[in-house]
Amino acid sequence: MGTHSLAHRSTLLDHPNVSKLMNTFIIYVYLLFLFLEVMEKILKLNDKYSPGPFKLWLGLNFGVIVIKPEDVQVIIF
Repeated sequence: MGTHSLAHRSTLLDHPNVSKLMNTFIIYVYLLFLFLEVMEKILKLNDKYSPGPFKLWLGLNFGVIVIKPEDVQVIIF
């Protein structure tokens, strides 16, 4: 038979689709941690300056952040 050189073997990581998938995964993980940091800062600002629910625009999306469960009644009624 012959000896097989490891230099000629291709690995799963050498496949271009796997490389793109890993890069995409790394970007999503980074964005998740960035989002968590932003939310942590927003919650700290809420504790410091706002006693109740507050409005937040994220691009075209509008949201109301409610920290305390009793504040839901303020929004509903």
